[in-house]
Amino acid sequence: MPDRLDRGARDRRRLLVARVVLVVAIGLQVWGLYAPDVPGGGDLPGADKVAHVAMFALVMAAGVGAGVPVRPLAVVLVLHAVASEVAQAALISTRAGDVQDAVADVLGVAIGWLAGRPFAPRPRRPVPEIPALRDDVAAPPA
Repeated sequence: MPDRLDRGARDRRRLLVARVVLVVAIGLQVWGLYAPDVPGGGDLPGADKVAHVAMFALVMAAGVGAGVPVRPLAVVLVLHAVASEVAQAALISTRAGDVQDAVADVLGVAIGWLAGRPFAPRPRRPVPEIPALRDDVAAPPA
């Protein structure tokens, strides 16, 4: 096995890791938002808002790093922010919906977008072909 992976193999491995992180981040987010009881940290003032920012920032950053298109991901996450608060208020008797939580979620989406940008896969530019180097092109007469 070569000591260094070629660029394509490194990119594929990085993308696989980013997708695994995205799946884990979504799982943590769903657990944090829809668990019947508020996950730990309820004694610290503001801990709930920090958790909301962190959950949505992690999903957004992981999605950007995994190559998910940014605008559709942001729209889905903002809609999920609102829907999760409505669901908490209407469907989970031990939880309450909170507009401030939804605002924290949207802030998390913005922070995640900024944090994920350096890890976003870069589109490869095609290498320009030089006609004189192609086999099927005859060299011009001298």
